[in-house]
Amino acid sequence: MAATIFDIAKACGTSKTTVSKVLTGNDERISDAKRIMIHEAMERLNYRPNSVARALCTKRSNAIGFVTSRVSHMVSRPYYAALLDAVLDEATVAGQRLTMYNTHGANSAEMDPLTFSDGHCGGLIVLGVPDAATRIAIKMSNLPCIVVNGGHPEEATVSIQVDNKQAGYDATKYLVDLGHTRIAYVHMNGIALSNERLEGYRLAMRDAGLPVPDDLVFAVDYDPTAAYSTAGAIANSPGLGITALFCVTDEYALSAIQGFRDAGRRVPDEFSVIGIDGVIEGERCFPRLTTLSQSLHELGKEAVKRLLASFESTATEPLHVVWPTKLIERGSTSAQRPI
Repeated sequence: MAATIFDIAKACGTSKTTVSKVLTGNDERISDAKRIMIHEAMERLNYRPNSVARALCTKRSNAIGFVTSRVSHMVSRPYYAALLDAVLDEATVAGQRLTMYNTHGANSAEMDPLTFSDGHCGGLIVLGVPDAATRIAIKMSNLPCIVVNGGHPEEATVSIQVDNKQAGYDATKYLVDLGHTRIAYVHMNGIALSNERLEGYRLAMRDAGLPVPDDLVFAVDYDPTAAYSTAGAIANSPGLGITALFCVTDEYALSAIQGFRDAGRRVPDEFSVIGIDGVIEGERCFPRLTTLSQSLHELGKEAVKRLLASFESTATEPLHVVWPTKLIERGSTSAQRPI
């Protein structure tokens, strides 16, 4: 049977309250000798504190909640996996455990508003746009909350957000500067970040004096494999005159490169391709992918650091952090060749 706080108190000839104060760090008035004796007894009796009970006493857990609405295969998706890996690394260094929450499909009738209020985590990192039920649960929990690339919800203590419009502008302008004039955009239907990147794309084209007819914007479902068939359709439609493809994310761009290759077309000799994110797979494909990198590992680490800092913060207004992107030029883009 596992040792309890009562066993430690009995072994030290002291009260449960004194042991509890040592456990929670509220031991300023306890002598060093007694504190050492209690710690020695815990080690000798192999005492392991109950994390939930300790959270109730200290109002803080040594675990971070990682919240996503991905329905399945999250760890196989490069963007999500990179952020999760970074969050786990940084949390481990900080002595924090990670509790995973998948809120896909949750609504007010299905999701318990007290989901995050059970003492199993001391703060939340939310990846993406939280739905209405998740936002209610965050608000009810009263926990510090960092939202990553999910806009600026009022429940967030800190939001860290790429300027998607600027990223779309920068990716498009890069292709324009290479001499491309018929630049297509692969757009995710109904996704806020894609709408913002589309705005940036249109603005960069307009600033370059280039038209954006409907046949240059390919709206696809929320499925990166859709970019594969889009690339195939472009490859088999020479009348479109498209020479470059800007994809909403790296996953879509990688899928498009494969689509061009399977259609017997060459990247970048016939089609330049650029994405946004900076996933590791972009370094491993052929040709290697040109991208606007979010430095995903650093982004995940920053989210943990901001969350831990918020535990001690007295700020009452949410902090909005604009996360930078950096152009990484690789082999999937080149100057426009004569058609």
